[in-house]
Amino acid sequence: MRSRNESGFTLIELMITITIFAVLLLLGLPSFSEWTTNLRIRTVSESVMTGLKTARTEAVRQNTIVTFVIGAADPTWQVRRTDTLEVLAQSDFGTTPVITTLIPSDTFGVTFNTLGIAVNNPDGSPPLTQIDLTVPETLLATANARNLRILISGGLMKMCDPNAIGDARAC
Repeated sequence: MRSRNESGFTLIELMITITIFAVLLLLGLPSFSEWTTNLRIRTVSESVMTGLKTARTEAVRQNTIVTFVIGAADPTWQVRRTDTLEVLAQSDFGTTPVITTLIPSDTFGVTFNTLGIAVNNPDGSPPLTQIDLTVPETLLATANARNLRILISGGLMKMCDPNAIGDARAC
């Protein structure tokens, strides 16, 4: 029996609390994993958007033609002057597993003229009009993934969700 001055938890109460906490943690773990994977793909998409905006801005600022190059197999992007090939900015996707699909598939990037408008690339290929960034199926089911798409038209760029319907995030 306890006296009136004693307070605290018994060992059984503490064990029950820890067990309940562990069960709740196990129930929430799959959605937390889904959330972090989707957050990582969002971060990669924002990095690509930053690269595109940097290329457009540098073309106007330096009054020269600047090319944004993205690797489909190699998860990196680069912004470089077309005349000197000087690298103005670059980034990689780190350890984030992402599948990059470029449209049209036979091109490598976007070239911006001195007005910040997308023009044909130096090799004559058309500029990218769409970049799809997707999570591999092995990491997350397509139904749960927040795959993102970047649309490029002229000097304008938009990041959108191809799976969102009737929403401001939709493409």
